[in-house]
Amino acid sequence: MKLSISYIVTKFAAAGVTLSLFYVVNLVLSGWDLSSVNGMLSNPYIWLAFFGYAVVSSTFIDYLLKKSNGSRPWVRKPLYYTVASILIWLVLFLPSFTDFFNYLFLVLYASFFTVLCAWTYMLVYDFLQRRRLSLILLIVSLSFLLSIVIIQPSIQIGWRETVTDNSYHASFERFSGEEKEGMQLEGNQTYLISVNWNIQSGGYGWKVRDENGFANLEQTDVEYQTLLHTTYNGPYYFYINGNDAKGSVEVFWKEVK
Repeated sequence: MKLSISYIVTKFAAAGVTLSLFYVVNLVLSGWDLSSVNGMLSNPYIWLAFFGYAVVSSTFIDYLLKKSNGSRPWVRKPLYYTVASILIWLVLFLPSFTDFFNYLFLVLYASFFTVLCAWTYMLVYDFLQRRRLSLILLIVSLSFLLSIVIIQPSIQIGWRETVTDNSYHASFERFSGEEKEGMQLEGNQTYLISVNWNIQSGGYGWKVRDENGFANLEQTDVEYQTLLHTTYNGPYYFYINGNDAKGSVEVFWKEVK
């Protein structure tokens, strides 16, 4: 089977369109929870699944269909895509195999979503094969997806914030998404971080990360207070996220002995 440039472009274009549809559907089903859905799109394994596994397995499926000399492709193609979307979970869940029925449940549950994605990819690819839109849709879908990863869009209505050297306050009429704020801290110290929420409606949450996306945190006896153990001088970041939230949040940090 000869792999032309147009063939490869069409495969990746189908991956980009399918991942874009996957993002939009998840956004709608989550009630426009931009924070969690944007976070999902930032996961490199999501990109690997669509632009790696889907493209490679689809190419192999085309090879199998060609070897079958066109015998009932309308049956073979959906079947091959279904098997490919289940096979990945049979392998990934194998290390955690302790009970057959639990293993089978996990595989079938996860496969339900990947089968839907696989069939969507198959239909999108078949559509693109009949039209000269592959390169355009590849550029458009990648631009759309990368802009979300880079910009991390959010909905902020009535947003007001105040930032000092050791505190942060924000109030909002509506907040869906994630807001990032930096803290200039000294290395090899322990800081007490207090987060006080006053939410009238909606969901909310927060997290702390260092420059590498990690943080050495320790829970305290007080629910809204956390200890952060720093390892370097420089910025650490806290993130507040909301899902159609209305209210306010205050964050304080101070060095402790």
